[in-house]
Amino acid sequence: MLKDFNINYLIVVFVSGAIFLAALYHTILYFHRKTKLLLSYSLYLWVTFIYAFFRVVLFTMNAEEHSFFLAINADESIQMLAFMLYVQFAGVAMDLDEKQDKAAIFFVKITPWLILTYIIFQIVVVNAIGVASLFFIALIAIRFYLLLMGLIMLLIVLRRKKLIYYRYLGGGAIAMIVFGLISSLVRLYPENEFIIAPLSWLMAGFFADVVFFSSAIGYRIKQEATEKEAALTMVLNQQDKLQQKELEQLKLVYQTREDERHRIAKDLHDDVGATLSGIRMFSQLAGERPANSYEYLEKINNYSGEMLKKMNDIIWSLSTENSNIDQLVARLRNDMVTVTAAGNIVLDFWIDDSLKEVVPEINLRKNIYLLIKEAINNALKHAGCKSIKVSIRSVQVGIMVEVTDDGKGFDVTVSSAGNGLMNMRRRTEEINGEFTISSAPGQGTVVKAVFISPDWG
Repeated sequence: MLKDFNINYLIVVFVSGAIFLAALYHTILYFHRKTKLLLSYSLYLWVTFIYAFFRVVLFTMNAEEHSFFLAINADESIQMLAFMLYVQFAGVAMDLDEKQDKAAIFFVKITPWLILTYIIFQIVVVNAIGVASLFFIALIAIRFYLLLMGLIMLLIVLRRKKLIYYRYLGGGAIAMIVFGLISSLVRLYPENEFIIAPLSWLMAGFFADVVFFSSAIGYRIKQEATEKEAALTMVLNQQDKLQQKELEQLKLVYQTREDERHRIAKDLHDDVGATLSGIRMFSQLAGERPANSYEYLEKINNYSGEMLKKMNDIIWSLSTENSNIDQLVARLRNDMVTVTAAGNIVLDFWIDDSLKEVVPEINLRKNIYLLIKEAINNALKHAGCKSIKVSIRSVQVGIMVEVTDDGKGFDVTVSSAGNGLMNMRRRTEEINGEFTISSAPGQGTVVKAVFISPDWG
């Protein structure tokens, strides 16, 4: 026959239902998140629910329907299993440090073995030997140990109280200790002395513990989600920056190509266009003045040859096949050797060994090539020299090209506006270089171009 409903029964039923819902919820969470924290907490909740449910069943049974020692034996065993899983959960939840929390880690490791030993002992003592005094001594000893364990865990939590997560854990630990002590104190008095029975106080401790610990886990899940969101935001920001950088690089490449197109168009207009205009003019003159047609045809032939050379130079400078400095110089030597040999002029090239295999950016390569060729041609036409020396060397700020002849020289203050010199200066400054020319009558000429921090491609 069922006992009359009373407040203690209602407390046990209420707490049992609350623990069941908490166990079910955190088990579902575990299957979604697969964390050790959720696994240890779910196991603790399920065993605690079994203990609470067992006490509900005892409420509904008459004393004659069960053996007192068997009931208290099962009750104690389940309760100790719950405490054992409680300690294991606390060890996981507090993120114990191997250096700072050696004592706590030691207790967490030995607690399951002590509790299992106690369970076996009390089963044997109660059921086999029947010595109640030994059982109560062991009962007091294990509870004293668990109280000590709880205090150690509480001290560790309080040391980390600045973090909200540990405040929740501390609240749960304090609630469990306080309600456990009240339950033990009430147990010392006669059974009907207090309205709230020892078991109800213990159940209230379990309930408060579940509230605090569930809040701690909820906070940690939220914190992890926030950290993941922050990490994702950081990754997205980095991706945005990378995309922005790539976009800027694409714009730079596009702008470089556009600039190169304009430079090629300018070269074609200035060099090839001017030559074609001359050819057209001499063709008209040859038609209008037949007596001088041979002279005009000769000029047309010379202009055509120059135009072919200029077109060949532009095409070669843009080619990707002959790209390093050593090959550039080989091309120059091959182009100029016939002309210099015909005038008995010694043409000498010198390159820094460190630069021979360097691959300059295409526009830099083109301007170096055309500048050197322009300087050699100027020396051949105007200097009356016996030797021309070309050197390409590495300097601190970049690369330096120097063309030196031993010719008659000139006054740079008077002749600096010449077309050839202007072209060389333009080619140097076009890629942020520094152009200088040194000369004086009877002292030869030195053409120098320094290209600052070149992009080797």
